[in-house]
Amino acid sequence: MKPKIIFIFFILLSSSYASAFDHQYKQYQRVLEKHVKYGGIDYTSLKADRKELDQFIESLSSLLPNDLNTWDRNHQMAFWINSYNALVLQSIINCYPIPSGVCPSRWFSTMFYPSNSIRQIRNVWSKKHSIAGYKLSLDQIEHGILRAVPASQREIAPELQKEFHEPRVHFALNCGSISCPELIKTPYHADHLEAQLERQAQKFINLRSVFRVREDKELVILSKIFQWYREDFEQAQGRQVHGNPVLAYVFDYWKDPRISRNDFVSFHTEYFEYDWSLNDRSAANGL
Repeated sequence: MKPKIIFIFFILLSSSYASAFDHQYKQYQRVLEKHVKYGGIDYTSLKADRKELDQFIESLSSLLPNDLNTWDRNHQMAFWINSYNALVLQSIINCYPIPSGVCPSRWFSTMFYPSNSIRQIRNVWSKKHSIAGYKLSLDQIEHGILRAVPASQREIAPELQKEFHEPRVHFALNCGSISCPELIKTPYHADHLEAQLERQAQKFINLRSVFRVREDKELVILSKIFQWYREDFEQAQGRQVHGNPVLAYVFDYWKDPRISRNDFVSFHTEYFEYDWSLNDRSAANGL
């Protein structure tokens, strides 16, 4: 085969992979519709019926390295959010039930985290997965790609180092734990991404387990997500805020504010303990 023909062949092959990718995520949608229950996951049923989840994740690896760069911002963001959430599900059912002898944990995990926690899965955040020709961990997807933290980008290909600057992604990513934002029953779609992220931010911030105001003590108690990723929320507010920029961010989503914004951003902050117990809604757990 002549070099020119070979070149054309690979161009056509690349195009077919890119066009074949389902941006509606229909297969992944069926997984979520069947196994997401009351904001948690029925891991027992998912493990018994895992074929579609495994096939969807296999489709992520079938993409070619240059495919992602032809997509716009929303298509890329939706892809990485869905990839992260699906890989978390697969990582959990690979070791489910937790604890078990399938995936032995490290001794210090048993000391600091619940026994039925994703934290008991060794190297769960650092294990590499094949996605679009790249080897990436969950940490790299979250911190290196979606958050664009320089320290997390060191081992990531330059073309993946985007600048999304979207703090609402913290309400879309699900880490398989009770204190995580809930996994919704539909994938994230580029055409509806803005509305989906806005809805998730509104829902999460107004949960009593995430956000509570003590006016008598001038105190706001928040999810640790706002502590861990403080700089992301501060960056979203810019430099025009007088007072605590994280509280300014939260105030914008407070459904029924009882005090003024100026008073609210001057309050002190504390944080709820993060519950790393598995967000398991399997019938076997009686949930």
